[in-house]
Amino acid sequence: MDAIALRLEGGAHDPHCDGIIAAIWPMLREDCLEELSGRKEAAAADALLWMISKRIQAGVLVLDERGRVVRANAAGAEILREGRLLREAADGLHCPTPNETRALRHALKECLTQGADTEMILFLERDGDCGRLPVSLSSYPGEDLVVALIAREPDPKRVEMIAQKMGLTPVEARVAALMQLGIPNRQAAYIAGVKEQTFNTYAKRVLAKLNMSSRAEMAHMLTWQAGMGRA
Repeated sequence: MDAIALRLEGGAHDPHCDGIIAAIWPMLREDCLEELSGRKEAAAADALLWMISKRIQAGVLVLDERGRVVRANAAGAEILREGRLLREAADGLHCPTPNETRALRHALKECLTQGADTEMILFLERDGDCGRLPVSLSSYPGEDLVVALIAREPDPKRVEMIAQKMGLTPVEARVAALMQLGIPNRQAAYIAGVKEQTFNTYAKRVLAKLNMSSRAEMAHMLTWQAGMGRA
């Protein structure tokens, strides 16, 4: 129910104010609601962009048709600064090897040629690392732009922080982070500086506190949580 308050000062049109308000209020009310809705939608769009730019752990790069970086979120900028997977150059992005650079350029061209809803997955090797990281390339509708999404390995410190937020003590969180890496208990115990039996005791306590049935389940959950956002 709407409530309208009028301040009348004895003017000649005061007797007609009720009729005027009744006539114009429905349209004025719709205009007010549309303005409020528009502000909320704009704020929601800004919130989404802020989350992608500042908080998402995965690297996001917006590339032009030549593979040059137009925009990057914070994680994407870190990847470029490291230069181990991708590095910027005047002629576009480069990979550690010429073959991978050619594959990247070819994939960019294919995305732009095939148009909207096209997605391609590349596995690129980091310089000095035997592993490969997946890079997703998606064409942006209506523009000659490609969005690259680069998965990142969770930061162990972030894994520990999340584990503590979930109710573990600092020692238990450290054990959980080592368990998340998937290394054997003997090796994890050595890294933690405790006996293997002590580590096993802590590992059982961690699973019980997190209500997890297995190490794999716990590792999957912590990896997923750590990959969602940045510390």
